[in-house]
Amino acid sequence: MIDDAPRSASFAVAFKQFIDATNAEAAKETTPLFDRLREYLGAEPAKAPVVTEEFDNWDHPNVQVALDAVLGKAPRTTEIVGIAAQNKRFGGVTFSDLLSAGGPWGRPLAEAAVDYVNFHLEDDKVLTCVQYGLFLARQGPRAFSRRSRQRCAS
Repeated sequence: MIDDAPRSASFAVAFKQFIDATNAEAAKETTPLFDRLREYLGAEPAKAPVVTEEFDNWDHPNVQVALDAVLGKAPRTTEIVGIAAQNKRFGGVTFSDLLSAGGPWGRPLAEAAVDYVNFHLEDDKVLTCVQYGLFLARQGPRAFSRRSRQRCAS
């Protein structure tokens, strides 16, 4: 009987090296949105500091009006980008989660439609607010971003 132990051990080492190399290559993969954020920030997005502020649902229209006032002034330019994330309104997905390797639930960061919500105000006025989106704003060569995520009761 031939001893297969040395060949099995050799195969196991080679297979582990193959898996490690495959995982290392997969970790290098990016998406167009991730590349876009890297260019926008001028740095690696996953290492950028993230500051969060939470607002109550009834303050959402006030926040939207303030964002519109600040981001809508010339020479500022603003683009709102939607982000694809499963259960983003209910799962507590943070911007840091979206930028982490592989994104939430192992999916890479991807662009999607911006989510909006209508708020019915007094005198039958309706204000459309960004419910889930990333604001990319520039003032000259300087970039700054704000992400909006509001949870709304249905």
